[in-house]
Amino acid sequence: MSRDRPWRLAFMFDAQDGDIGQLERQLRNRRRDIQRAAGEVPVRLGIIAQGAAESGAAEIYDFSAWRTVDGAIEIDLAAERREAIADIAQTVGALLKEIVEPASIEGVAGPIHAMVPARSGDVFLSLAFCRDPRTTSDEFQRWWRDQHASVAIPILGDELLAYDQVHADRAIGRLISAALGAPARDYDAYDNLTWADRAAFLRSTGDADGQRLVSEDESAESTMELADLR
Repeated sequence: MSRDRPWRLAFMFDAQDGDIGQLERQLRNRRRDIQRAAGEVPVRLGIIAQGAAESGAAEIYDFSAWRTVDGAIEIDLAAERREAIADIAQTVGALLKEIVEPASIEGVAGPIHAMVPARSGDVFLSLAFCRDPRTTSDEFQRWWRDQHASVAIPILGDELLAYDQVHADRAIGRLISAALGAPARDYDAYDNLTWADRAAFLRSTGDADGQRLVSEDESAESTMELADLR
């Protein structure tokens, strides 16, 4: 059941003055502070890497329309600690505001559904997104977990080392936004996919026909739910 699953709290943000190198150095320097603020639980830090525009997905998706970020922090918590998420967000957020563009910070949290048993890697792709408003949260989550994963995983192949779906809790997301002093972002999902390195990511996502099938399943989900509502 979702209430027994571990949770993931994720922060997304931009570098001050667009200086990625400085952001990387500062995150490394503050890693222990962030770890302590999170409560000595698993934490993953990420800095934007070039490469998405070279993948097969670039032929399908218009990345220029997406909101991109320069970095992310992901914190994994036991289910019983989800009540502390807003407090953790406030504490970690205060640290982040010293080293990132404060107005850029966003947060999302929810239970983790591990679709591919996790193995460690140095490159990960994280996406936060919202469902089509014509679908309910339950409909979206069932499609994402039960159908979409079965389409995407074979296409991405054996080099995909982990695939976690974080089914975002909007109510807790609003508490996170309030703790950060940021506008509420009603995300429904936070996607995590992991590869060994950039080359493995590009090989895994390099099949444009496969990426087209993934995109078509995403579009069909909206069409199906619209037809049901009619």
